[in-house]
Amino acid sequence: MTTKGTTEILTGDNLKTFIYEQHYEREIATGSIDGTGSQEFSTTHKMEACLGDTTTLSGWSGSPQTQYVDSDGNYFRKDVFIETLKSGTISPLNTATYPTSIVIGTTGSFVVTGSLPASVAGSLLVSYSASLNERTDEITNVTIGGGGRANTYIVVQNGTRVKVTSVQESRTVSIEAISLEQGWVAYLNGEDVSQSIDNTSSGSDLLNGSVGAQTRDNAKTIIVRQNDPRTGNQVLDAFFNVDQVSNDTARPSEGQATETAAFDCEPQDYCRISILNEQG
Repeated sequence: MTTKGTTEILTGDNLKTFIYEQHYEREIATGSIDGTGSQEFSTTHKMEACLGDTTTLSGWSGSPQTQYVDSDGNYFRKDVFIETLKSGTISPLNTATYPTSIVIGTTGSFVVTGSLPASVAGSLLVSYSASLNERTDEITNVTIGGGGRANTYIVVQNGTRVKVTSVQESRTVSIEAISLEQGWVAYLNGEDVSQSIDNTSSGSDLLNGSVGAQTRDNAKTIIVRQNDPRTGNQVLDAFFNVDQVSNDTARPSEGQATETAAFDCEPQDYCRISILNEQG
């Protein structure tokens, strides 16, 4: 039983890492925008819950959630990110003004209330993920980096320095894992191909092969979830629309073989979420 309170430390044995094998970026939702009451839209694929239903601490069940927008128009991402496209401009949908809910049990459907008018959106763009794959049992370390905003200084006459703030850098997540038979190389190369081969002693055997420089059809979503069993508090790092950018394999003469896979994404595709037990 958890007792609400302040978490002093998070340990690795309470850490889980999940990869969603498909991330669908800015798909145009099917449906008409006419400004009349509740309007239902559909997507090509089913929208799954990455962070889970955040109305409960356990999460991972119930309906996927769209982004939360506060009274000042600031937002954070959850499972599904909906944007408006109007006259070539893309903006996050204000879910405070136009609440949204995902319809459970369909291929892909959501409802927007608040009478969304055509003057606000010509189309709705939906980013979401599917095909959960837990990789916790093979990962030994996760390192999160990047996302900085570097400052540079231009020296002008009289020795004055003018500060220039750079745009935010990409976010990175580096995953160290035990090197298994299929491993993480296929994410980098683009495809993993399987072939059955005959073995008269044991039946059919299987070959898995991955050749580099193949086209990658879908980006991924990585969710790193850590909880404190004493207080029930949780910290989640969500990386949407990531691609693997490197893969290093170490095979020492002593010890186990390991792989280090690095992924990156745009800063707006990363979100840190803290769930505080009974502290709302």
